[in-house]
Amino acid sequence: MSPGRQFPPKQTSTKDTEQTQLALGIRTCSRHDDRRYAFRLLNTILGENMSSRLFQIIREDRGLAYSIYSAPSFLEDSGDLVISAGLDTDNLVKTLSLIIGELRRMADTPPSAAEVRRARDYVLGQIDLGQESTENQMNWIGEQLIGYGRIFSPNEVKRRLRRVTPGEIRSVARDFFRPDRFNLALVSPLKSARHLTKALVP
Repeated sequence: MSPGRQFPPKQTSTKDTEQTQLALGIRTCSRHDDRRYAFRLLNTILGENMSSRLFQIIREDRGLAYSIYSAPSFLEDSGDLVISAGLDTDNLVKTLSLIIGELRRMADTPPSAAEVRRARDYVLGQIDLGQESTENQMNWIGEQLIGYGRIFSPNEVKRRLRRVTPGEIRSVARDFFRPDRFNLALVSPLKSARHLTKALVP
Protein backbone atom coordinates (compact mmCIF):
# COMPACT_ATOMS: atom_id res chain seq x y z
CA MET A 1 0.00 0.00 0.00
CA SER A 2 1.17 3.54 -0.68
CA PRO A 3 0.99 5.69 2.48
CA GLY A 4 1.88 8.78 0.48
CA ARG A 5 -1.27 8.68 -1.67
CA GLN A 6 -4.06 11.04 -0.65
CA PHE A 7 -7.25 9.35 0.46
CA PRO A 8 -10.31 10.55 -1.50
CA PRO A 9 -12.98 12.66 0.24
CA LYS A 10 -15.07 10.73 2.75
CA GLN A 11 -18.84 10.68 2.45
CA THR A 12 -20.45 11.07 5.86
CA SER A 13 -24.10 11.09 6.92
CA THR A 14 -24.70 12.38 10.45
CA LYS A 15 -27.50 10.80 12.43
CA ASP A 16 -28.48 11.07 16.09
CA THR A 17 -27.65 7.51 17.06
CA GLU A 18 -25.50 5.82 19.68
CA GLN A 19 -23.72 3.60 17.16
CA THR A 20 -21.81 4.11 13.94
CA GLN A 21 -22.41 2.09 10.81
CA LEU A 22 -19.49 2.11 8.39
CA ALA A 23 -18.98 0.84 4.87
CA LEU A 24 -15.51 0.91 3.39
CA GLY A 25 -15.84 0.40 -0.36
CA ILE A 26 -12.92 -0.68 -2.54
CA ARG A 27 -12.99 -0.60 -6.35
CA THR A 28 -11.97 -4.00 -7.73
CA CYS A 29 -12.54 -5.94 -10.98
CA SER A 30 -15.42 -6.85 -13.26
CA ARG A 31 -17.08 -10.22 -13.72
CA HIS A 32 -14.99 -10.72 -16.87
CA ASP A 33 -11.62 -10.34 -15.14
CA ASP A 34 -9.79 -13.62 -14.44
CA ARG A 35 -8.62 -12.16 -11.13
CA ARG A 36 -12.15 -12.63 -9.80
CA TYR A 37 -11.40 -16.23 -8.78
CA ALA A 38 -8.48 -15.24 -6.58
CA PHE A 39 -10.46 -12.29 -5.28
CA ARG A 40 -13.36 -14.56 -4.33
CA LEU A 41 -11.05 -16.56 -2.07
CA LEU A 42 -9.40 -13.39 -0.77
CA ASN A 43 -12.79 -12.14 0.40
CA THR A 44 -13.49 -15.40 2.23
CA ILE A 45 -10.19 -15.13 4.07
CA LEU A 46 -10.70 -11.44 4.83
CA GLY A 47 -14.28 -11.11 6.02
CA GLU A 48 -16.94 -13.41 4.58
CA ASN A 49 -17.67 -15.57 7.61
CA MET A 50 -17.01 -16.04 11.33
CA SER A 51 -13.65 -17.70 10.64
CA SER A 52 -12.40 -14.70 8.67
CA ARG A 53 -9.57 -12.43 9.75
CA LEU A 54 -11.69 -9.34 10.29
CA PHE A 55 -14.31 -11.18 12.36
CA GLN A 56 -11.72 -12.87 14.54
CA ILE A 57 -9.44 -9.88 15.09
CA ILE A 58 -12.00 -7.09 15.46
CA ARG A 59 -15.02 -8.80 16.98
CA GLU A 60 -13.79 -11.92 18.75
CA ASP A 61 -10.33 -10.88 19.96
CA ARG A 62 -10.99 -7.21 20.74
CA GLY A 63 -14.76 -6.83 20.92
CA LEU A 64 -14.67 -3.58 18.93
CA ALA A 65 -17.64 -4.23 16.63
CA TYR A 66 -21.05 -5.85 16.98
CA SER A 67 -20.82 -7.11 13.42
CA ILE A 68 -18.21 -6.97 10.68
CA TYR A 69 -18.06 -8.65 7.30
CA SER A 70 -16.98 -8.11 3.71
CA ALA A 71 -18.81 -8.84 0.45
CA PRO A 72 -17.70 -8.55 -3.20
CA SER A 73 -19.74 -7.57 -6.27
CA PHE A 74 -18.69 -8.34 -9.83
CA LEU A 75 -20.45 -6.12 -12.37
CA GLU A 76 -20.18 -5.74 -16.15
CA ASP A 77 -17.35 -3.21 -16.24
CA SER A 78 -16.28 -2.85 -12.61
CA GLY A 79 -16.56 -4.43 -9.22
CA ASP A 80 -16.22 -3.68 -5.53
CA LEU A 81 -15.54 -5.05 -2.12
CA VAL A 82 -17.49 -3.53 0.77
CA ILE A 83 -16.37 -3.99 4.36
CA SER A 84 -19.30 -3.25 6.68
CA ALA A 85 -19.34 -2.89 10.45
CA GLY A 86 -21.57 -1.74 13.27
CA LEU A 87 -19.80 -0.43 16.35
CA ASP A 88 -19.69 2.10 19.17
CA THR A 89 -18.48 5.42 17.81
CA ASP A 90 -15.61 5.51 20.33
CA ASN A 91 -14.19 2.39 18.64
CA LEU A 92 -14.25 3.82 15.12
CA VAL A 93 -10.64 4.97 14.74
CA LYS A 94 -9.21 1.77 16.25
CA THR A 95 -11.44 -0.41 14.09
CA LEU A 96 -10.53 1.42 10.89
CA SER A 97 -6.85 1.16 11.74
CA LEU A 98 -7.19 -2.61 12.22
CA ILE A 99 -9.12 -3.00 8.96
CA ILE A 100 -6.46 -1.09 7.03
CA GLY A 101 -3.79 -3.13 8.77
CA GLU A 102 -5.39 -6.36 7.56
CA LEU A 103 -5.68 -5.03 4.02
CA ARG A 104 -2.00 -4.12 4.11
CA ARG A 105 -1.07 -7.54 5.50
CA MET A 106 -2.90 -9.27 2.66
CA ALA A 107 -1.05 -7.11 0.13
CA ASP A 108 2.32 -7.70 1.80
CA THR A 109 2.21 -11.40 2.69
CA PRO A 110 0.54 -14.35 0.90
CA PRO A 111 -1.94 -16.29 3.05
CA SER A 112 -0.80 -19.69 4.26
CA ALA A 113 -1.62 -22.79 2.24
CA ALA A 114 -3.88 -23.97 5.08
CA GLU A 115 -5.78 -20.68 5.10
CA VAL A 116 -6.30 -20.87 1.33
CA ARG A 117 -7.44 -24.47 1.61
CA ARG A 118 -10.03 -23.60 4.25
CA ALA A 119 -11.30 -20.67 2.18
CA ARG A 120 -11.51 -22.81 -0.95
CA ASP A 121 -13.35 -25.61 0.85
CA TYR A 122 -15.85 -23.06 2.17
CA VAL A 123 -16.51 -21.50 -1.26
CA LEU A 124 -16.79 -24.90 -2.97
CA GLY A 125 -19.23 -25.98 -0.28
CA GLN A 126 -21.31 -22.84 -0.84
CA ILE A 127 -21.46 -23.61 -4.57
CA ASP A 128 -22.60 -27.17 -3.86
CA LEU A 129 -25.26 -25.99 -1.40
CA GLY A 130 -26.48 -23.46 -3.95
CA GLN A 131 -27.12 -26.22 -6.47
CA GLU A 132 -29.36 -28.29 -4.22
CA SER A 133 -32.63 -26.77 -5.42
CA THR A 134 -34.06 -26.45 -8.92
CA GLU A 135 -34.75 -22.75 -8.35
CA ASN A 136 -31.10 -22.06 -7.49
CA GLN A 137 -29.93 -24.01 -10.52
CA MET A 138 -32.18 -21.96 -12.79
CA ASN A 139 -30.95 -18.73 -11.17
CA TRP A 140 -27.37 -19.86 -11.81
CA ILE A 141 -28.11 -20.51 -15.49
CA GLY A 142 -29.94 -17.18 -15.89
CA GLU A 143 -27.17 -15.17 -14.22
CA GLN A 144 -24.54 -16.86 -16.38
CA LEU A 145 -26.40 -16.20 -19.60
CA ILE A 146 -27.18 -12.59 -18.75
CA GLY A 147 -23.73 -11.81 -17.35
CA TYR A 148 -21.50 -13.77 -19.73
CA GLY A 149 -23.59 -14.85 -22.70
CA ARG A 150 -22.67 -18.46 -21.93
CA ILE A 151 -23.04 -20.92 -19.07
CA PHE A 152 -20.11 -21.67 -16.78
CA SER A 153 -20.91 -24.97 -15.11
CA PRO A 154 -20.39 -25.22 -11.33
CA ASN A 155 -17.63 -27.77 -11.97
CA GLU A 156 -15.81 -25.35 -14.28
CA VAL A 157 -15.94 -22.59 -11.67
CA LYS A 158 -14.75 -25.01 -9.00
CA ARG A 159 -11.81 -26.07 -11.17
CA ARG A 160 -10.76 -22.43 -11.57
CA LEU A 161 -11.00 -21.85 -7.82
CA ARG A 162 -8.88 -24.94 -7.11
CA ARG A 163 -6.07 -23.51 -9.26
CA VAL A 164 -5.78 -20.27 -7.26
CA THR A 165 -2.47 -19.97 -5.41
CA PRO A 166 -1.54 -17.95 -2.30
CA GLY A 167 0.67 -15.78 -4.52
CA GLU A 168 -2.27 -14.92 -6.77
CA ILE A 169 -4.32 -13.87 -3.75
CA ARG A 170 -1.51 -11.59 -2.61
CA SER A 171 -1.23 -10.19 -6.15
CA VAL A 172 -4.89 -9.15 -6.35
CA ALA A 173 -4.66 -7.63 -2.87
CA ARG A 174 -1.75 -5.52 -4.12
CA ASP A 175 -3.73 -4.51 -7.19
CA PHE A 176 -6.81 -3.34 -5.31
CA PHE A 177 -5.94 -2.52 -1.69
CA ARG A 178 -4.64 0.99 -2.36
CA PRO A 179 -5.90 4.23 -0.78
CA ASP A 180 -6.85 5.73 -4.16
CA ARG A 181 -9.41 2.92 -4.52
CA PHE A 182 -11.02 3.43 -1.10
CA ASN A 183 -14.26 5.23 -0.29
CA LEU A 184 -15.70 5.45 3.20
CA ALA A 185 -19.37 5.99 4.08
CA LEU A 186 -20.54 6.53 7.66
CA VAL A 187 -23.89 6.82 9.38
CA SER A 188 -22.78 8.31 12.66
CA PRO A 189 -23.33 11.02 15.27
CA LEU A 190 -19.93 12.44 14.25
CA LYS A 191 -20.10 15.95 12.78
CA SER A 192 -16.84 15.52 10.87
CA ALA A 193 -14.72 12.61 9.66
CA ARG A 194 -11.56 14.55 8.89
CA HIS A 195 -9.74 13.01 11.85
CA LEU A 196 -10.13 9.56 10.26
CA THR A 197 -7.62 10.25 7.47
CA LYS A 198 -4.65 9.11 9.56
CA ALA A 199 -6.38 5.81 10.32
CA LEU A 200 -7.08 5.20 6.65
CA VAL A 201 -3.73 6.34 5.23
CA PRO A 202 -1.04 5.64 7.84
